[in-house]
Amino acid sequence: MDATDERATQHLERLATETIDDWHTAARDLGVRTRALDLIQAAESPEGLAHPDKLALASLYTSAAGRPSLELTAVDLAGRLRPLVRASIEAELLDLGTWPLPRGTPLGLYARALVGAWRESSAASPPTTCATPGCSRPVPTTQNRLYCDTCQLDRKRDDLRRRRAAEAASVASGPGATEGL
Repeated sequence: MDATDERATQHLERLATETIDDWHTAARDLGVRTRALDLIQAAESPEGLAHPDKLALASLYTSAAGRPSLELTAVDLAGRLRPLVRASIEAELLDLGTWPLPRGTPLGLYARALVGAWRESSAASPPTTCATPGCSRPVPTTQNRLYCDTCQLDRKRDDLRRRRAAEAASVASGPGATEGL
């Protein structure tokens, strides 16, 4: 059994023992992340934040960073909190065994909600896994690709070997190939 199967088995065992309190905790955690993203976007907007919202943003930053926010502006707090929220979402998705996003595997509602929040926090597409069977390396999100760098290089080498072999075979079987016999 490989590590992916073991993580999936552990996740299914946790699902089998979930309670209503676990669902409430997950909903509350997702609500906190959503509230943080809402406050971040509001702080970065031209209208800015009202004082109570700035205090809420500072409180979220303090709990996420583990240190007080000092006397930062709302925009500075938002800039510091955004990567912390994104990292916490990635950690949760990694714990669920869905980071980077697996190809051809359906995600549950909670994981899809986390991916949506990640997209909100990063304004980018999340990384996906390589399309090569058995490869779980991430594919860069900035390019329209199916394969990771390593597998893409392996595929190019294999293509080059096939072409060279085909060229060698065509030269060997071409006209005049049997005259020397």
